[in-house]
Amino acid sequence: RLVVIPEEIICALAECNPSAIAIQDDDGENSIHLACRYGLSEAIIKRLVALSPRSAFVARDEENGEIPLHAAIHHGSPPDVLKNLLDGNLDSVRECNDNGQSALHLGCEYQRH
Repeated sequence: RLVVIPEEIICALAECNPSAIAIQDDDGENSIHLACRYGLSEAIIKRLVALSPRSAFVARDEENGEIPLHAAIHHGSPPDVLKNLLDGNLDSVRECNDNGQSALHLGCEYQRH
């Protein structure tokens, strides 16, 4: 059974413990990776990035070495989400995953953005 957690609850949890945003799970994904992977709203992702900006650009998942920007492109996040991820650190467009692919490579490959 799928349980949908209200946006306000996710933001409140993040605000109570911003350091939790950077915690990586067994797959190397932090909360921003997961928010991008599962299509959470632009408002949630924007709040997570604001509370823990470094988490959006440093953490790499274990599967492909992707930062959250790569995950957002990979999973078809809307352009506003990509803009929020880029607003905090434009240099993240230069980061490549373990396959040598940048955000531009992934965007061209998946033709989503």
